[in-house]
Formats: sequence, structure tokens, C-alpha cells
Amino acid sequence: MLLEPVQGFWRKPDVCLRAMYHNSSQKKYWTFNKEVNLENLRLEANQKFRAKALSLRKPGISESMFLDPHEEKVLFRHYEKRLLDFCSVFKPAMPKSVVGTACMYFEDFI
Repeated sequence: MLLEPVQGFWRKPDVCLRAMYHNSSQKKYWTFNKEVNLENLRLEANQKFRAKALSLRKPGISESMFLDPHEEKVLFRHYEKRLLDFCSVFKPAMPKSVVGTACMYFEDFI
């Protein structure tokens, strides 16, 4: 097996990368066990933002300015479709793993 230098040490690449991921902040903060966990975090973050924005009592800011969860989902699905349309126009075609990764990042971070 080929050895590569990683942070000044020679290690097997697959072993080192696996160890790095399992100790990473990405795994800790951005890997979700269930879709419902992610939805609950989104809902909680949106409620906190609404409460904070409304507490500032700035002119023109009202509850009607914010999207409800259904409206957010409709908007999300629209841009998810646009992302898939964008990925489908590449010639040669984008690998499915790249398209899948793009969709997963979009879903997790938006």
C-alpha cells in the first residue's frame, strides 16, 4: 500500500482519512441520524431568529415578513430542482456521486 505524508507523518491514506473524519467537527455538528432531527433544528433556529428580529421592534418588521415552514419547504424544493437541472446540463454528465453530494450539502446547509 502506498504511504503518504500527512502532517509530517507517513501513514496509510485511507486509515488516516477515516480517523480524521471520525474526530472532525463535520461529523460532530453536521451529521444527523434522522431527517426529523435536522427539521427540528431548522425550526428551532428559525423561531429564535424570528423572536430576536421581532424583539428589536424596528419599523417595518412584522410577523408577516417571515416565511412559515411550508413556504420555506416550497422555496427549498424549487432551488433543489434548479440545482438538479443545473447539474444535468453538463456534457459529459456529472458523476451521480457529485450530484448526490451537492444535493446533500444543499439540504444540510440551507
